[in-house]
Amino acid sequence: MDYKLETSFPRLLKDTYIMHQTGGFHPFLNVADAEPIFKQDCWPFIQRIHWPQTQDAATEWRKTQRAKQINCGTSVMHIYPYVSLQGIGKRETFKKDREKPSWGQDSHTIKMHSAVAHMFVPNPDNKTQVCHINDDPMDYRVENLKWGTNKENHTGRGGDQVDFDVIHKICKIKGWAKGVLINEI
Repeated sequence: MDYKLETSFPRLLKDTYIMHQTGGFHPFLNVADAEPIFKQDCWPFIQRIHWPQTQDAATEWRKTQRAKQINCGTSVMHIYPYVSLQGIGKRETFKKDREKPSWGQDSHTIKMHSAVAHMFVPNPDNKTQVCHINDDPMDYRVENLKWGTNKENHTGRGGDQVDFDVIHKICKIKGWAKGVLINEI
């Protein structure tokens, strides 16, 4: 069953996004060493179904080349897969090379596990936290999510431990953390 995302996230554009419970792909789909589950099309996904009727260069492309789903982003800092979606408001943006500000569509970042839980996981006790049953923050399938309290969400974690060795390796792969003095550049 598919649901309009605005039912749980009212600041999104109306009649624009729907969420499917399964059939989508994970951000790790094309990662060579990813586990087989990440290569299956069993993932919940968000699809954009409506665009404003504007006459710009992308109008024809939108009609014929629409992607099946909106791609999820991930980051080292926020680890949970997320999407950025257009909201109902406008925001003022400032660019260095322009004298006047411009107006753009407001955007909202939504974590996939939160969107999936709001759409498909019952919450009869009105608990506030979305918990991953298997403690894997990359697994946002419906069967891996439940509602809980902040305490329930953090039980058994032993505190969030930062592994600086892993973070350093990621930074090195990205070409960061060079340790070069400014006057040596």
